[in-house]
Amino acid sequence: MDFFNIITTGLLAVESDKPTLFPFPFSFHLVFAVISFIFFMVSFLKFKRPYQLLFAIAIPLSLLLWAAEFNRGLYYGLGAVELLLVLAALVSSIILKPKKQKEDKASKPENNSGSTEE
Repeated sequence: MDFFNIITTGLLAVESDKPTLFPFPFSFHLVFAVISFIFFMVSFLKFKRPYQLLFAIAIPLSLLLWAAEFNRGLYYGLGAVELLLVLAALVSSIILKPKKQKEDKASKPENNSGSTEE
């Protein structure tokens, strides 16, 4: 059995029971949000990049869309907050580049003559 068929069949079965605004069931969204939260938190703890922390906050926050399905004000407000978090992540990834490249250039000895000094 093809893995893709399992997913599409599951999606069709859930959609036929209760049609919603979303193209996939809450359980899929929950699993993907938890996996991405763990991934971004581990990445943030390892590399200390601000955009990773912003994504670790933004992705689980998207689960609130399920509560805002029938409340358009909350739905669009949450969309605006998500947009701001993604833009802040983009800006922080551009502005706060790692300093390792600059440090490598500064600490690299210049050996232009090709001879060693004793």
